[in-house]
Amino acid sequence: MGPQWRGTGLAEASCRAALAWLGTTREVTVVEAIVDPDNHASLALANRLGFHDAGSISKHQPDTGNSVQRRRLALEF
Repeated sequence: MGPQWRGTGLAEASCRAALAWLGTTREVTVVEAIVDPDNHASLALANRLGFHDAGSISKHQPDTGNSVQRRRLALEF
């Protein structure tokens, strides 16, 4: 979301709509979200949506060659 849309509920409404749609198929049993651990708003949103902490992953940044940590969150249907 761009800064002008933060705090409007648009991200949460969009995520809830997507999750509701995903929940209509039996083929989807788990949804994962990969979030920067410093992105407190996204972590809070995932928590409100029912995601649970599933550990961390290390992602390689091809532009810098660095490795960064991300939180792995999961929601089971």
